[in-house]
Amino acid sequence: MSSIRRAPARRAVAALAALALAVVLAACDLRGPAPTEQILEASSGPFAVGSIAVPASAGFGGGTIYYPSEADGPFGVIAVSPGFLGNQTSIGTWGPRLASHGFVTITINTTNGFILPDQRSTEQRQALTYVVSEGNTVSSPIVGKVAGNRGAVAGHSMGAGGTPT
Repeated sequence: MSSIRRAPARRAVAALAALALAVVLAACDLRGPAPTEQILEASSGPFAVGSIAVPASAGFGGGTIYYPSEADGPFGVIAVSPGFLGNQTSIGTWGPRLASHGFVTITINTTNGFILPDQRSTEQRQALTYVVSEGNTVSSPIVGKVAGNRGAVAGHSMGAGGTPT
């Protein structure tokens, strides 16, 4: 009897998940080809990638901005933070990979590998602000490529623990 009750519940959960995905996709301004399994499993996405070094004086520990270099924007922006005691080299592959799939991505160093999640969260937001500012700077290679209203944060281990809520 319990398996009979679970089947409708599973269908309801699946329907809600499909609805949520449809809402998210409808809200996105998609660029590039549809994300097929083959594209997502490839070593890189369909976009060529450029990069910009970010100085430590930017309000966090500096980092690198990766962006789709041969495509018109705007693209969503993602700040990626390393784990406890880590630096951006530990998440170095994330930037080029996400940028090759159509995201302007900044991989950051934190000001101190020992900082706790609240400070990491602050530094992730500062990194997003920095990228949006660069995207509005006429002399920047990412001018016009950054959708300042479409930001996200991610991280490894404690870097993910610092993602703002």
